[in-house]
Amino acid sequence: MNSKFLLCVLAVIMCSVVQEASAQYYG
Repeated sequence: MNSKFLLCVLAVIMCSVVQEASAQYYG
């Protein structure tokens, strides 16, 4: 497994989590 690929996947997961949280806060 490429560590850069893993980091990218982690970033995407964090982005979706942050979007969910902000949607709950402001929605």
